Amino acid sequence: MIAFNENSFEVEAIPETLRLTNLGLLKEGDHVNLEEPLKLNQGLGGHFVSGHVDFKTQVISIIPDGESTKITFHLPEKSAKFFAYKGSASVNGVSLTISARSPESFEVSLIPYTLEKTNLGKLQVGDWVNIEIDIIARYLENLIPKL
Repeated sequence: MIAFNENSFEVEAIPETLRLTNLGLLKEGDHVNLEEPLKLNQGLGGHFVSGHVDFKTQVISIIPDGESTKITFHLPEKSAKFFAYKGSASVNGVSLTISARSPESFEVSLIPYTLEKTNLGKLQVGDWVNIEIDIIARYLENLIPKL
């Protein structure tokens, strides 16, 4: 962050950021998800999220399911090994549990609170989102010798 005031903030984006994220596609007035970092004296709960974006992908479908909503995202082949049923992934900075998985996609099921309090409730089919791979899966892939 290079500047901020009570109502807005300004950031710089390097080519790597623009290549991996949907930041360059945002327009003035678009919503983004922001959360303060964890403090050392806070308890840990949920999934580990570092705030790094590994790739951007598109929304394939949005299907109401009772009180929840199922959102399916395209899964690039090179990243598929990091996604597992009931594993975690971060979508636009929101850590979520994967509720379904196919070779080409993964799905999350969102409760009304998440849809209301994040920009995930404003998504439409075809929208681009930022994805962070589960940090534990990423390190395991790097540490375990290739079979």
